[in-house]
Amino acid sequence: MKLFTRSLSALTASAAVLALASAHAIPVQVTITNNQSEGGFAFTPVYFGFTDGSFDIFDEGEAASSGTELVAEVGVFSDPTDSVGPDTVMEERLAADPDSRGGVAAAPEGFAGAPVVEPGETATFIVDLDPTDHRYAQFISMLLPSNDTFFGNDDPLALFDDLGNFTNPADIEIRAADLYDAGTELNDFTDGPAFVAGQMGGAGTATNGVITGGVSLASLNLTGDIGLASGDVVQLALAEAFFRDNVLLATVSFAAVDGEIPIPAAAFLFAPIVGGFAYSRRHKARA
Repeated sequence: MKLFTRSLSALTASAAVLALASAHAIPVQVTITNNQSEGGFAFTPVYFGFTDGSFDIFDEGEAASSGTELVAEVGVFSDPTDSVGPDTVMEERLAADPDSRGGVAAAPEGFAGAPVVEPGETATFIVDLDPTDHRYAQFISMLLPSNDTFFGNDDPLALFDDLGNFTNPADIEIRAADLYDAGTELNDFTDGPAFVAGQMGGAGTATNGVITGGVSLASLNLTGDIGLASGDVVQLALAEAFFRDNVLLATVSFAAVDGEIPIPAAAFLFAPIVGGFAYSRRHKARA
């Protein structure tokens, strides 16, 4: 098992790209809201991939890819400086579908440069999508605080039909029952959880398991109030109610913006690396 240590400063950068593959693009607004009340859970900026359906971020019951592991443990989804080592989810997406596009919903104001989406906050962006090349959407984000808990859509969501018409998908509700454990790090709030005061995210004990659903208060090993790096506190009573009552964590929506934008035009491929937590990571050996 190869050990490497990185201390990442927060960096949010966007790279403008020209999309030349089609005559028109459809601007789509993506919005995500943290529906938790004060004292509840936060989550990292949400990474979106818009593809032809050939890319799949994760599959329950299988080992997490290096990209999914990086999101689930430390919230990192891209690496413009090529300093992390393993492939990020953005790199995996581009390898599977070079014509795909990415986007990030990040809080307008973030703690210490890491724009985490805290209770009550809403993040949004607009991305220009080709109805063929970018027909499907997938997303992923890390639950904060946790060792390797995340949420996302296991199967790509169709934003356009066979004729290129926007499908007006219903809002997606993310509840406690929709969380996943990446199976990459032991759940222990004293051993490497991200966004916890005094802890170094990603430095926990490697488990080399598979992605599983059914996350619970017991499986998170949460037994008391947790002080966050931001100075806030996740209250045990709210966490208990969250899992007991399957409370809403987040709402994701997609809406077509009126009008079409001719191509070529400047569209944006958001490429942030979210390293709001200095961390030590193990490059985990895989069978």
